[in-house]
Amino acid sequence: MHSLLLRVAIGLTASLLCTATARADVLPATISIGQPTVETGQAFSFTLQAPPNTAAFLIVSPGPGHVPHAGLGSIDVQLGFPSQVFFLGVTGQDGLIVRMDEVACLNGFDFFDGYMQVIGKVVQTSTFVKSNVLKATIVEGDCDQDCEGGITKLGIQTEISNVPAGPGLLEIVVKDKDEDGDIWMSFSQMVDPANPVGIPYFNTEASVEVEALSIDEEGDLVIRLEVDAVMAGLDNGELKNNTWFEISFAGQTLAHGFHTSCSQPIEVGMVFGPYTVTNLIDVGPGGGMGMGM
Repeated sequence: MHSLLLRVAIGLTASLLCTATARADVLPATISIGQPTVETGQAFSFTLQAPPNTAAFLIVSPGPGHVPHAGLGSIDVQLGFPSQVFFLGVTGQDGLIVRMDEVACLNGFDFFDGYMQVIGKVVQTSTFVKSNVLKATIVEGDCDQDCEGGITKLGIQTEISNVPAGPGLLEIVVKDKDEDGDIWMSFSQMVDPANPVGIPYFNTEASVEVEALSIDEEGDLVIRLEVDAVMAGLDNGELKNNTWFEISFAGQTLAHGFHTSCSQPIEVGMVFGPYTVTNLIDVGPGGGMGMGM
C-alpha cells in the first residue's frame, strides 16, 4: 500500500479488532494481488471482493497467527507492532474494491514475507467478514522499472481456450532461442484446473513455478508462471538473448519466443504472441523488478 511499511494504526487495530459482539456466521471475502512478489517503490494491483456495503480494513502482518475475535472466531494473522491496519473503504453494490497501491521505496534489506488479511463489517447487518490470508514476498527494489543487465526471473501469463473439464497433463518447456534450441527448464504435472489444490506447482529444481491456474467463464484455462534462471543453473544466473516457451494442456500447445536480455524493451504488460509479461527481476544494480500485473 502507499507508504505501506511506514504507517502504524494501533488505535484503529484496537477499535476494530477487539470489539466484543455476538458471534455471527462469517461471510466470505477474498483478497488478491497481481503477483506474489512485490518490489519496494513499485505499484501493484489489489482486489477485494466482499458482500456489498462492507467497511473493509486490511491488516498487514509479519506472520500468520490466531487471535480470538468474538465476531469472527479468530483473526488469522499476527497483531501488534509491527503489524499495520489500513482502511480500504466500503464496497459498492458489486462488492468490489480494486485499486493500485505501492510499497514505499526502502533500502537495507534483501526480502521478507508479509501476510495480509481483510476484516470487514457489513453495514446493514453488522456481521463480520474475513478474507483469506495472502502471503506476499516484499523484495528490495532499486525504484527503477528499467530492465538492466539481463533477467534472472521472468513471469508470464497465457490462456488456453476451451479446455475440457477434468484433470489433464500440464507441460511447460523453456528453451534457448527457438523451438530447436536447448531445453533450459521443463515441467510436467497432472492438474485439475477446477480444483488446483497443489498451487503453487514446482518442478524438481524449482526453476519453474506455476503460480496460478484457473478456468474463466468462457472455459479458457488461465496459466500464470515464473521461471528462475538461477535455479535452472544458467550461466551468470540470467536468461540469454532469446527465450522460447512451450505450454501444453489438453492437446493444445502455445509456443512463442521473445527477447530477454534487456537490450530490447521488455516490461510488465508487454505481449509476446500468446504471452503477457506479469513480472521480471533483472540483475542490474539493486535487482530491479518491473511490476504492475
